[in-house]
Amino acid sequence: AEAAGAHVLYDASFVDVLRDDQGRVVGAVVDGPGRRLHVRADLVIGADGRRSTVARRVAAETKTRARNAAGSVYAYFVGLPDEGYRWFYREGIGAGAIPTNEGAHCVFVSAAPAEVRSLIRQEGHLRALHHLAASTSPSLSEELRAGAPASEPIVFAGEPGFIKQSSGPGWALVGDAGYFKDPLTAHGITDAFRDADILSRTILADLPLSAYEATRDAASTELFDLTDRIAGLGWTLSDLKAMHLRLNEVMKSARRLPRSWRPEPTLFLSGRVLSGNIG
Repeated sequence: AEAAGAHVLYDASFVDVLRDDQGRVVGAVVDGPGRRLHVRADLVIGADGRRSTVARRVAAETKTRARNAAGSVYAYFVGLPDEGYRWFYREGIGAGAIPTNEGAHCVFVSAAPAEVRSLIRQEGHLRALHHLAASTSPSLSEELRAGAPASEPIVFAGEPGFIKQSSGPGWALVGDAGYFKDPLTAHGITDAFRDADILSRTILADLPLSAYEATRDAASTELFDLTDRIAGLGWTLSDLKAMHLRLNEVMKSARRLPRSWRPEPTLFLSGRVLSGNIG
């Protein structure tokens, strides 16, 4: 980023947006090391997660909220066979083993939040993960016993997803800040990269930010709805198979979007976004 001309500031936190007399966002207030900075910019981008402070400060409206949320426990294990990405299901529970760096796997289990909380209270985090894995897949359970945890388990208690207004005068949101869905379908980071790409193309094409948001919504809505249904855990395995087949089609279509999508200047009023500077 620095090589491309960005000013990178460590040990700093976003406090608020700066606005002009008309209410347009024109920068940010940042608490940096030992001093408070007023950063002037023509565009402020919030990429600060599902509890985004930027989203709160610009009063981004929640356009859609999911009905369901699954509770999850995940940890990294070493010693598992590398057989690619694997998902396991039985009615009411989902699990997966995802290969990561240096031979480790991210192993997760998802169930109803109340069940996850109850197991953790009774057995602790690691035993709860083993318990749910055994309930989902005996073969995965055997692999976990033969392997070894490489991290402490992390719990996600469950939170309904949302699609937020993700653009306005002088600001935009990307990633979970503007669009968060249950992690059970494990597609969040791909969506974040896709949305960053769409926003970049919108800016470089000199289009209004509404073009970015409209494209993001069109690419996200069905994926969001399918994930919500899967996170509800109320399906039969036959239902789940049909949803996953459709999910695969939607994911492939969304993944192709950044390569195939081209801004259409005739559809939108022209605007201009300039780079920011620190002052």
